[in-house]
Amino acid sequence: MLAIISNSDNPDMREYFSCKFDLNINGDIHFYSSSPESFKNEDILTSTKVKKNKISVNIFFDFSIICQMLKDFRKKKIKYILFDNVHVANVFQILIFKAFGYRIISTIHDYVPHPGSKSIFIAIYNRVFIHFLSDWIIAFSKKFTSKKNVSYVCLGGIDHQFSPNDGHSRKYIFFNGRLESYKGMEHLPKIQSFLAKHHPNKTLLVAGSGYLPNKEYLESCINVQVHNSFISETELNNYFDNSLLTILPYNHATQSGVLIRSFSRGVPVVAFDVGSLGEYVCHGENGFISEQNNLVEFCNHIDRAILSYDHLSYNTKKIFQQKFSKSAFITQYQSFINILKRDKN
Repeated sequence: MLAIISNSDNPDMREYFSCKFDLNINGDIHFYSSSPESFKNEDILTSTKVKKNKISVNIFFDFSIICQMLKDFRKKKIKYILFDNVHVANVFQILIFKAFGYRIISTIHDYVPHPGSKSIFIAIYNRVFIHFLSDWIIAFSKKFTSKKNVSYVCLGGIDHQFSPNDGHSRKYIFFNGRLESYKGMEHLPKIQSFLAKHHPNKTLLVAGSGYLPNKEYLESCINVQVHNSFISETELNNYFDNSLLTILPYNHATQSGVLIRSFSRGVPVVAFDVGSLGEYVCHGENGFISEQNNLVEFCNHIDRAILSYDHLSYNTKKIFQQKFSKSAFITQYQSFINILKRDKN
């Protein structure tokens, strides 16, 4: 009935893709990936030779793969083809599969593209291949609307790993992820100054690869620790397990993988109210939402989060299991699959 395709080689996207394997109870969902060797599931077939999300000569080898996929679709009586993420290889596949009469389902991650080198491609992709060519859309935010059929699920699907470390043993206020211009890094010096004055025993931890403005200044501060390079999974988990909260002083966002990862470790979040972050942070329960660019309010919320860590951490774990855990995600996604099964079009 359904083919799910993930052409992205991004580790987070692979994890999001793999959590759907548990949906295949009756054998009517089939999986295709750019990296089938990355999974233990032996039934996954190759979907593309384009490993990186940009045009390359490998795109021409995809036509033979597409022909093989079409044969496989007919054999397995596929009706719907779901694209799990945005990727340049999707462009040709959607056009060809649509021409062969298959119904296209697209997952929209960034309904408003982040500023950056890929923003134009994503904006065009969203308008043409999601809004126009797709028959159904999966979205992670109620702020996304379309004239097409839309099903909403919460971004999530990862297993929780809650650390037993209590608040007294945690010292970090954690800013992490790929360092992009839209993530509000210009606010970090003022956040550092606030912590130095009000919580001198806490450390602002800035971790991630990319350009870091004010890097020399931040590295000179005794209450700042900078890890300006790729972070391994082990290092990331260790940082979370020693953090009181994660901060997202973003200027722009849709949803956030950093936020979900933080919740999965039981770490509350303080964030500006941008994009759909307010749909994921329950104010006063698993963190605090601050008015965009109101840094005074943001710092006050950091203060409140530190002082009420036990309450926030308890609720962060509880809400994660209810809304964002793998089992919760499977329940939400299964509801969408059931709708497809009832669809007569």
